[in-house]
Amino acid sequence: MAKITFTKLNLPKISKEEKTIEINGAQVTVKQFLSTEEKLNLIESILTKSVDEVYGYFNPIKIDFITTIELIKAYTNITFTEKQIGDNLFKTMDLLDAAGATDTIIGAIPKEEYDSIIKTIESCSIAIERYNCSLAGMLSRMRADNDAIAMDVDKITEGLSPENLEYVKKIIENA
Repeated sequence: MAKITFTKLNLPKISKEEKTIEINGAQVTVKQFLSTEEKLNLIESILTKSVDEVYGYFNPIKIDFITTIELIKAYTNITFTEKQIGDNLFKTMDLLDAAGATDTIIGAIPKEEYDSIIKTIESCSIAIERYNCSLAGMLSRMRADNDAIAMDVDKITEGLSPENLEYVKKIIENA
């Protein structure tokens, strides 16, 4: 089989096309394409922010809201303050939804782009949850917990005198 160089494929340039929509009199620019790297960063951000801190599972409500806000940030020229997307995320979403802005913006993103991102988020969250519930995932978390505990014990024992350290060791052995 004869080899051909990548440049001989004469692939077209990636489109930088944008669409302009209006939301309450403001002109909003919506990208029509994100690079693979931008999509990967977007999906990683959504998954990271959607994990329930207490129980460690993906919260479907958080996935929905965070996906919407992250899509708006990635595809449009709309900027948010940390407070608007942090402490007031639900209020921000309510304002966008009440104005019909969410549907207008999501509707301006090409369907193939949107569907691809949503499908990838769903498949990644399922794969991560399966891994976390597997023996390998549990062992990995236990190892991380043990490392954190060992570091805490080192910090605690750092300031103890040799006599007090012996006393702590006896307490642990008798526990």
